[in-house]
Amino acid sequence: MVASPGYNRGYRVKIVSTTAAGTGGVIAATAGGQDAPYSLAQLVQLKDAFGTPILTGPGYEMLNLVPLYSGQFGMDETQSVQNLPSWTGITAASGAFTMNTYLPFEFAKAYGVISGANASLLPTLQMNLAAIGTLFSTPPSVSPTLTTK
Repeated sequence: MVASPGYNRGYRVKIVSTTAAGTGGVIAATAGGQDAPYSLAQLVQLKDAFGTPILTGPGYEMLNLVPLYSGQFGMDETQSVQNLPSWTGITAASGAFTMNTYLPFEFAKAYGVISGANASLLPTLQMNLAAIGTLFSTPPSVSPTLTTK
Protein backbone atom coordinates (compact mmCIF):
# COMPACT_ATOMS: atom_id res chain seq x y z
CA MET A 1 0.00 0.00 0.00
CA VAL A 2 1.16 3.51 -0.66
CA ALA A 3 1.35 6.49 1.67
CA SER A 4 -1.49 9.01 1.53
CA PRO A 5 -1.89 12.25 3.47
CA GLY A 6 -4.29 12.21 6.41
CA TYR A 7 -6.30 9.23 7.57
CA ASN A 8 -7.87 6.32 5.72
CA ARG A 9 -11.42 5.09 6.35
CA GLY A 10 -10.85 1.94 4.33
CA TYR A 11 -9.38 0.56 1.13
CA ARG A 12 -11.00 -0.11 -2.22
CA VAL A 13 -9.65 -3.16 -3.97
CA LYS A 14 -10.14 -3.99 -7.65
CA ILE A 15 -9.43 -7.52 -8.84
CA VAL A 16 -9.36 -8.23 -12.56
CA SER A 17 -9.04 -11.70 -14.02
CA THR A 18 -8.05 -11.84 -17.68
CA THR A 19 -7.34 -14.82 -19.86
CA ALA A 20 -5.62 -15.49 -23.15
CA ALA A 21 -8.61 -17.07 -24.91
CA GLY A 22 -9.05 -19.93 -22.47
CA THR A 23 -12.11 -22.11 -23.04
CA GLY A 24 -13.88 -25.13 -21.61
CA GLY A 25 -14.11 -24.09 -17.97
CA VAL A 26 -16.95 -25.29 -15.75
CA ILE A 27 -17.73 -23.54 -12.45
CA ALA A 28 -17.59 -25.98 -9.53
CA ALA A 29 -20.89 -26.93 -7.88
CA THR A 30 -19.19 -26.76 -4.47
CA ALA A 31 -19.20 -23.67 -2.25
CA GLY A 32 -16.02 -22.37 -3.89
CA GLY A 33 -17.71 -22.26 -7.29
CA GLN A 34 -21.04 -20.98 -6.01
CA ASP A 35 -19.32 -18.10 -4.19
CA ALA A 36 -17.10 -17.21 -7.17
CA PRO A 37 -15.36 -14.87 -7.74
CA TYR A 38 -15.17 -13.99 -4.01
CA SER A 39 -13.90 -17.44 -3.13
CA LEU A 40 -10.72 -16.84 -5.14
CA ALA A 41 -9.16 -15.82 -1.80
CA GLN A 42 -8.93 -18.51 0.86
CA LEU A 43 -7.87 -16.00 3.50
CA VAL A 44 -7.92 -12.20 3.57
CA GLN A 45 -5.94 -10.44 6.31
CA LEU A 46 -5.86 -6.69 6.79
CA LYS A 47 -3.37 -5.56 9.45
CA ASP A 48 -2.46 -2.17 10.83
CA ALA A 49 1.10 -0.80 10.68
CA PHE A 50 2.12 -2.75 13.79
CA GLY A 51 0.81 -6.09 12.54
CA THR A 52 -2.41 -6.13 14.57
CA PRO A 53 -5.18 -7.82 12.57
CA ILE A 54 -8.10 -5.54 11.73
CA LEU A 55 -10.05 -7.89 9.47
CA THR A 56 -9.36 -11.59 9.02
CA GLY A 57 -11.50 -14.20 7.34
CA PRO A 58 -12.34 -16.23 4.26
CA GLY A 59 -12.58 -14.47 0.90
CA TYR A 60 -16.36 -14.64 0.47
CA GLU A 61 -17.03 -13.07 3.86
CA MET A 62 -14.33 -10.39 3.67
CA LEU A 63 -14.76 -9.40 -0.01
CA ASN A 64 -18.57 -9.61 -0.21
CA LEU A 65 -20.31 -9.65 3.18
CA VAL A 66 -18.15 -7.10 5.04
CA PRO A 67 -18.86 -4.28 2.53
CA LEU A 68 -22.52 -5.32 2.36
CA TYR A 69 -23.28 -5.42 6.09
CA SER A 70 -20.69 -3.05 7.60
CA GLY A 71 -22.67 0.05 6.67
CA GLN A 72 -19.43 1.70 5.54
CA PHE A 73 -19.83 1.23 1.79
CA GLY A 74 -22.37 2.54 -0.70
CA MET A 75 -25.99 3.55 -0.35
CA ASP A 76 -29.19 1.72 -1.18
CA GLU A 77 -28.57 -0.73 -4.04
CA THR A 78 -24.83 -0.04 -4.20
CA GLN A 79 -24.23 -1.44 -0.72
CA SER A 80 -23.66 -4.69 -2.58
CA VAL A 81 -20.45 -4.60 -4.61
CA GLN A 82 -22.21 -6.74 -7.22
CA ASN A 83 -24.42 -3.77 -8.12
CA LEU A 84 -21.47 -1.55 -9.09
CA PRO A 85 -21.13 -0.82 -12.82
CA SER A 86 -17.55 -2.16 -12.81
CA TRP A 87 -18.56 -5.60 -11.51
CA THR A 88 -18.83 -8.45 -14.00
CA GLY A 89 -19.56 -11.98 -12.91
CA ILE A 90 -17.15 -14.79 -13.57
CA THR A 91 -17.27 -16.27 -17.07
CA ALA A 92 -17.25 -20.04 -16.68
CA ALA A 93 -15.58 -20.83 -19.99
CA SER A 94 -12.60 -18.49 -19.56
CA GLY A 95 -12.57 -17.50 -15.88
CA ALA A 96 -12.57 -13.77 -16.71
CA PHE A 97 -14.17 -11.27 -14.30
CA THR A 98 -13.83 -7.77 -12.84
CA MET A 99 -14.62 -7.20 -9.18
CA ASN A 100 -14.42 -4.17 -6.88
CA THR A 101 -14.70 -4.45 -3.12
CA TYR A 102 -14.14 -2.29 -0.06
CA LEU A 103 -12.44 -3.15 3.23
CA PRO A 104 -13.51 -0.65 5.94
CA PHE A 105 -11.43 0.39 8.94
CA GLU A 106 -14.03 2.71 10.41
CA PHE A 107 -16.71 1.07 12.56
CA ALA A 108 -18.20 4.35 13.83
CA LYS A 109 -17.95 7.87 12.43
CA ALA A 110 -14.23 8.79 12.46
CA TYR A 111 -13.52 6.04 14.98
CA GLY A 112 -11.15 3.35 13.76
CA VAL A 113 -9.52 5.31 10.94
CA ILE A 114 -5.85 4.62 10.23
CA SER A 115 -3.06 7.10 9.56
CA GLY A 116 -1.77 6.81 6.03
CA ALA A 117 0.87 9.55 5.99
CA ASN A 118 3.86 7.65 7.40
CA ALA A 119 5.41 5.67 4.54
CA SER A 120 7.34 3.46 6.94
CA LEU A 121 4.22 2.47 8.95
CA LEU A 122 1.51 1.41 6.52
CA PRO A 123 -1.26 -1.16 6.85
CA THR A 124 -0.82 -4.44 4.98
CA LEU A 125 -3.31 -6.46 3.00
CA GLN A 126 -2.60 -10.14 2.43
CA MET A 127 -4.78 -12.37 0.27
CA ASN A 128 -3.99 -16.07 0.08
CA LEU A 129 -5.36 -17.27 -3.25
CA ALA A 130 -7.27 -20.51 -3.61
CA ALA A 131 -6.29 -23.23 -6.06
CA ILE A 132 -8.00 -23.02 -9.44
CA GLY A 133 -9.74 -26.34 -8.64
CA THR A 134 -11.68 -24.54 -5.88
CA LEU A 135 -13.48 -22.34 -8.42
CA PHE A 136 -13.70 -24.75 -11.35
CA SER A 137 -14.57 -28.43 -11.57
CA THR A 138 -13.03 -28.25 -15.06
CA PRO A 139 -10.49 -25.39 -15.28
CA PRO A 140 -10.29 -23.29 -18.46
CA SER A 141 -7.73 -24.44 -21.03
CA VAL A 142 -5.62 -21.35 -20.21
CA SER A 143 -5.57 -20.27 -16.57
CA PRO A 144 -6.66 -16.66 -15.99
CA THR A 145 -4.21 -13.99 -14.85
CA LEU A 146 -5.14 -11.99 -11.72
CA THR A 147 -4.34 -8.30 -11.29
CA THR A 148 -5.06 -6.50 -8.03
CA LYS A 149 -5.21 -2.71 -7.80
